[in-house]
Amino acid sequence: MSGPPNLCCDSDIGRAGRNVPWLTYRYGFRKMVPYCHTDDAGWGCMLRSAQMLMASALLRHLEFDADHNATSSQPHKQQQVLGWFEDSMGADAVYSIHNLVRCGQRYDMLPGEWYGPSAAAYVLRDLCECHKRLLGGPAVSMVITSDEKVLCIEDILERMTRHPRNRNSEAHRHRLKAPWTSALIIIVSLRLGLKTIEKRYISHIVRLLQLHQSLGIIGGPACQAIFFPGLNNVNGKLHLAGLDPHAAQPARDPESFPCKVKLESIRCESAFCMLPDKLEPSLALGFYCHDRNDFIDFYNEIRESPMLHVTASHEVHFNADLSFQKLNTSGQNEWQIM
Repeated sequence: MSGPPNLCCDSDIGRAGRNVPWLTYRYGFRKMVPYCHTDDAGWGCMLRSAQMLMASALLRHLEFDADHNATSSQPHKQQQVLGWFEDSMGADAVYSIHNLVRCGQRYDMLPGEWYGPSAAAYVLRDLCECHKRLLGGPAVSMVITSDEKVLCIEDILERMTRHPRNRNSEAHRHRLKAPWTSALIIIVSLRLGLKTIEKRYISHIVRLLQLHQSLGIIGGPACQAIFFPGLNNVNGKLHLAGLDPHAAQPARDPESFPCKVKLESIRCESAFCMLPDKLEPSLALGFYCHDRNDFIDFYNEIRESPMLHVTASHEVHFNADLSFQKLNTSGQNEWQIM
């Protein structure tokens, strides 16, 4: 039998998790009006894990922007991202536990109730859209899919170019090759078994985590949710390396952010490690595609995965060769993926 989960060095947490804030249970924050909850201990671990996945995506997005914008201040931008996750009812803390719970009520979820990965993903999507459209947030869109839905590549290209459909026109086919104006987060909610995860999926989970577009997994052992951004070798076996939100820490006054005590409290000293076959079968995978070319690379990597249902188009006669090409950014011939 496999051993229990254990701790490992945070330097081995993986590329996706090196700069991710450790967002845990907090107690003593302001009430979740009109409810009386002043902590999320015992029920908020999935929401905290979802926060960490979203923070990972936003920080990665800022890294790309900084590479192309010499005037951007990376430390300032990072502090701005952390402020979006403060425990506050305010609109500035768009991804706070308070706003996640408030949005969750649209899906008949109340504070104090335990979220599954799918419900947490839909709440993130709604807040991401609100952040971008109403609050002037980063140019990031989000798509949610599942093992019951087909991830249609043409639909995503339609969404990311933001024009009405006209499939029979040359303009439509040309538009699908246009560069994107925003990045894309994809969250895939899966159930990979009944009571335990089916062994045939383990190697595919590991492979997906190794993609450069991977943000990580929200899931965990029985009755727990943990954010796993990477992998680590423990005693010769490949383990998931995660950030465990189950440590209850005192809340800090949002007005005092960023203070030294708060910044220290969101740094995880040790990763939580467990074997992939100990995962609960319900989980969600996150991916970040910075632009159209990155998405095409992602599609090439996942289109044969037995865990994901992917199709180029809903229409049998759609000419994919005209649309599913990487953009030529180097003056060379375009490379077609189909």
